[in-house]
Amino acid sequence: MKTKEEYIESLRKLKPRVYLYGREVGSVPDEPALRPGVNSVGSTYDYAWSSEPKVKALFRAKSAITGNETNVFNHMPQNKDDLYQWLEMMRFEGREVGCIMRCVGSDLLRTMFVTTYEIDKKYGTEYHKRLRDYLKYIEDEDLTVTAAMTDVWGDRSKQPHQQADPDLCLRVVGNRSDGVVIRGVKAPVTTSPFSHEILVTPTRAMTPEDKDWTVVCGVPANAEGVKIVVKPSSRPDDPDAPITSKYAPAENVIVFDDVFVPWERVFMCGESEFAARVVELFTTFHRFACGTACKPGMADVLIGAALNIAEYSGLDPMRIGHFREKLTNLIMMAEDMWACGITAAHQSTLLEPGVCYPDPVFSNMGKLHCALHTYDEYRITMDFAGGIAWALPDHESLEHPDIKNYVDKYFRGRADVPTENRIKMLRLIYDLIPGIMGARTAALALHGGGSEEAMRIMLQRAYDTEDRKKLARRLAGITE
Repeated sequence: MKTKEEYIESLRKLKPRVYLYGREVGSVPDEPALRPGVNSVGSTYDYAWSSEPKVKALFRAKSAITGNETNVFNHMPQNKDDLYQWLEMMRFEGREVGCIMRCVGSDLLRTMFVTTYEIDKKYGTEYHKRLRDYLKYIEDEDLTVTAAMTDVWGDRSKQPHQQADPDLCLRVVGNRSDGVVIRGVKAPVTTSPFSHEILVTPTRAMTPEDKDWTVVCGVPANAEGVKIVVKPSSRPDDPDAPITSKYAPAENVIVFDDVFVPWERVFMCGESEFAARVVELFTTFHRFACGTACKPGMADVLIGAALNIAEYSGLDPMRIGHFREKLTNLIMMAEDMWACGITAAHQSTLLEPGVCYPDPVFSNMGKLHCALHTYDEYRITMDFAGGIAWALPDHESLEHPDIKNYVDKYFRGRADVPTENRIKMLRLIYDLIPGIMGARTAALALHGGGSEEAMRIMLQRAYDTEDRKKLARRLAGITE
């Protein structure tokens, strides 16, 4: 298993083609704007070597492939305990780092572990063996995998084969004896400049006419023809950004310009009827991780920040009626999501060939709560902080000789609280909400892992409405 330092060095050696601010980046770990993203993913390596036994245990698991100890992000969950561990680990990361991005690739690996087995069972293909070999490679090298799912699509009312430009959804443009050639763009994609591998997959259900667009394959981030255009969500080394100066994700557009993929890295090719199954499994796995654990961890920070800034300003939230009500709402929002995750793990199902699958109803409910309530969390926290959280001048301005002498006098809250502490808490709130990170997280809460409507659809599909109808008929005395 890699240390954080070994992970960083592996990125230096990888040298993917990455573009940032109109120029090509020479080395991802050595680019200041990308350092917070490297730190975010790097934390998953760092915590696996933590000196705290409880933390270290959260980031390690016994591999279902080799039986060796592996990073939890490359582990196929075998039982409910594995899912509980995943929840606890994700909430821990959400509190300490925010979005660490690495979960997306893990969720797709788990999805394909099941789907390749199901395809092989129907068609006698060898996708599952290929995927197991790929997983062994990922584990042996302790690599980070990102999922490239979303297509730019073009006309959303049309299927891929109906688009004016067939490349608007990623597709196979060449089928050779030794592999396939793929072309297209995936956007947005999280983690890609910080990952070793890109796992490409369809973004929604496909028709038989969309066979060329139905492909799942593993592509090295530095493969010929892969170009990654990065949009950072960070303010590196900025004292006004206590979180994003150290940890922050990035969104990316990935161009696949006739990229060759050997057959041993192809895990679905043309089996269009299984595309919907990939989407169904992936969205459940990802909404379970993202909506029910990671976001409650971030909410924990907002709750703490809201309480602190109120107290620093001389207010007791427990004695002021509207603050008490709003605090209760913040707690309820966070723990509603967490409760959905715990229930999803408890009601999980073991799917062939041995992956524990969280309950789709509660996984989708948790992420739907996240989509609906993140903006409320921001509104309440900003209400606790007041307008000064938005208007506070930058660090450099407050340190200017002409201004510095006024800071302690006029920005103080409670007399017994150092002005510096109040300003630091306001900086944290700004970083989390109206700053770059807050805007990105708000968009992610709404669209990450699918739109609000997509979650409602999946929830309705997974919910057993027929059972409820039968129950009502029986109680009403209606015979079948």
